[in-house]
Amino acid sequence: MFSATCPKGLEDLLVRELELLAAESVQVTIGAVYFSGPLSVAYGLCIWSRVANRVLLLLNDIAESPPIATELALYSAVAAIPWEAHMTGDATFAVDFIGTNKAITNTQYGAVRVKDAIVDRMRTKVGRRPDVDKAQPQLRIQARLAKGQIQLALDLSGGSLHQRGYRLEQGAAPLKENLAAGILLRLGWPEMARSGACLIDPMCGSGTLLIEAAMMACDLAPGLLRTRNGGNWGFTHWLGDKPELWRELMVDAESRAEAGARQIEGGRFWGADQHVRMLQYAKANAARAGVAGLIGFTQSDIQRFEKPDSMTGTGLMLCNPPYGERLGEIEELKGTYLALADMSKRQCPGWLLAVFTGNPELAKEMRLRPKRVNKFFNGPLPCELYLYELLSVEQATLRRDRDFVREEDLSEGALMVANRIKKNLRKLAPWVKTADTNAYRVYDADLPEYAAAVDLYDGRVHVQEYAAPKTIPEEVAQRRLRELLSAVAYVFAISQKSVAVKTRQRNKGAQQYEKLDESGEFFCGPGGAG
Repeated sequence: MFSATCPKGLEDLLVRELELLAAESVQVTIGAVYFSGPLSVAYGLCIWSRVANRVLLLLNDIAESPPIATELALYSAVAAIPWEAHMTGDATFAVDFIGTNKAITNTQYGAVRVKDAIVDRMRTKVGRRPDVDKAQPQLRIQARLAKGQIQLALDLSGGSLHQRGYRLEQGAAPLKENLAAGILLRLGWPEMARSGACLIDPMCGSGTLLIEAAMMACDLAPGLLRTRNGGNWGFTHWLGDKPELWRELMVDAESRAEAGARQIEGGRFWGADQHVRMLQYAKANAARAGVAGLIGFTQSDIQRFEKPDSMTGTGLMLCNPPYGERLGEIEELKGTYLALADMSKRQCPGWLLAVFTGNPELAKEMRLRPKRVNKFFNGPLPCELYLYELLSVEQATLRRDRDFVREEDLSEGALMVANRIKKNLRKLAPWVKTADTNAYRVYDADLPEYAAAVDLYDGRVHVQEYAAPKTIPEEVAQRRLRELLSAVAYVFAISQKSVAVKTRQRNKGAQQYEKLDESGEFFCGPGGAG
């Protein structure tokens, strides 16, 4: 029996990877997946998993283990494991202990008792005791104490699998490689890549999102890359290791990587950052990952970024903007998020835009409606991935056209209002030609059911709603206001969004003391009406 850990929220992606490896008896818990199968499944996960942290060989069955109510019970449970079947007396090892209870009050003490039980059994069984090496152990043992039970496991992966070996240089707050891969998988990037889509990160930092995307596109296994970069594996000094099986799986991974590299063309990945040092980091990391030839880089801030002419068709713009921690930073970042949205619409119409952030309030500053929002955790920090569909030029034109109201769109009531405003404009036309003003009223509750004033200020339209009698249901009053606004937009051939509206809302309780907005706009004609 095995288990694999992953960042919280990516469990389903890990299950999908295990299914591709033909794992059996897959069971999901928070941050981990349990599975069974031959050793080839565990080795395959070490090679191919893009989201896992560790792959563990479980050494005991919790259901058959006695409760750990004392430190002696812990010692006995560990000493019952046949450690001599897993390590030699010359091996070095380290213990990672997780959890506490009334008997084991801190993890350091728990790790010591596990270590004692292991070395005592090894001394008894093989005549020698392995040594502890916390810095670079040949074997790493995990002991997890939960609900009075101890789970013991051998870490087959060694160091965390997010460490591919290419990112030796990074910025202040980088995404872990497996979290970046999880974001891309959640967006369906592999399918996009197979269809020839492009990918841009306009705030690329050390290049993690771009590199992980390029690795997926050319079928480069993370474990293969880690091996190329000299990474160690936890099973190398395990007595159950099967080197020939590992070599066979690595040969297959090499073959797939070579085939993928031949099929992927350059010019489909582009990164930008305003800091020269970060671009240097990103280029060096891409070179170590073996994908430098696929990714182009340019120095640019978010406002001035321009999509390369070579990137035709559709694609994905993806970035992880700063989240901000202090109030001053957050205020400054509001403009950054809005600029990102404006640039994306301008440079990449018809593309998808994905933004990963730990600050949902900043995401609102983009003033875009997300197609989908996925929840993640960046370590302990809750984050969200927003996916937007950027309108193509044709779609944007159609939407602008839809904003303008046609006569056939008007209800019977709205049509009555429109006709009355038209009649008033005809009557006012002679006076407007001679009057020394460009601010005047064209409708003043002429139809009692549609109680509002409509004023023109230098060609701009302002609607002021009058409070409806208490006998009128609120939903009726709101419907009539909507009809009046559509009539105004139709008569003056403008978008409804262009009409300035002042409403009379019936507030209740504490509502009447709430601030309505942070800002407003004042306009007035030369004649002084306002």
